[in-house]
Formats: sequence, structure tokens, C-alpha cells
Amino acid sequence: MAQYRLDLASVKGTCLFYRAIRQSWDHDFTACLRRFEVFEQRTKARQRHEQRGRKWLQPYTSCFWCLNPQSICQRAELASKSTSVCEYRDIVLPLCYGVFESVEGMDWLQEQFGRSFVDTEAFFDWLGEGTRFGGDDSIQAVRLAALALRSI
Repeated sequence: MAQYRLDLASVKGTCLFYRAIRQSWDHDFTACLRRFEVFEQRTKARQRHEQRGRKWLQPYTSCFWCLNPQSICQRAELASKSTSVCEYRDIVLPLCYGVFESVEGMDWLQEQFGRSFVDTEAFFDWLGEGTRFGGDDSIQAVRLAALALRSI
């Protein structure tokens, strides 16, 4: 978890979506031309799950906004009124989607996680699945981001 936190800090303020697809990534994700595509896919995943009477992210597995484990992001803490913005926002989801969209992404995901995906929907469904990371409840997106950050 400590290494993951250091890795997050080292890429803060860059566009990890473009970095994953091997394009010029010297801009902040908030200025990325493809940011709306990333958010649209997240919204579709949430809506798909809601239509089935489920949640895309299970409670206490990750921050609803940045997808990081709650031990990393304290935004969801009720007592924390001063934390209105995630410290490491726009890292996990853009990086995960960039890996998926990259030329070598499918092979890398198969090699690292033993998973292949028929489409973006299946990939986003998997990103929201619960798992353990660093001894805490988390989601697959964090496992993917941590491994991708280590390879960066």
C-alpha cells in the first residue's frame, strides 16, 4: 500500500490515459480530449448495474469518485468535512481504460490477470468487482492500476 501511494504521487497531474496508449501525456487529465469518453463508460457501468438492482462498486471497497481504496482516499469519511476533492483523482480509471484501449492491453491483461474481455462493458464490470489489495477491501481497478503504475 505504501508503494502504491508513492506511485500515485509520482504520476499526479499527468494524463495516464494517454500514457497508457503511448500518446503525448504531458497534460492533466482534466484537459484531456478523451476524458468524457472515460467518464461516459463509468456512467454506463453504474447504470447497467443499477438496472440489475446492484451497485457497480460495493460499499467500503473504494472511493466513489477516484476509485482508490478508502485507506488512500478519505473523501468518503463523514467526519472529514474539509476533504471535498480526492487527492489522487483522475489516476485509476483513466489508467485502467487506457490499458484496455492500448495496442498491447488485451495481451497484458490476459498475461497479468488471466482475463480477456469481449467488450468495454465486460471490462468495466470487472473493474468494479470486489477484491483485496494491501490487506484492505478494494476493487479490481486498483489492482490493475497498481500493477500498471509499477510497469511505468
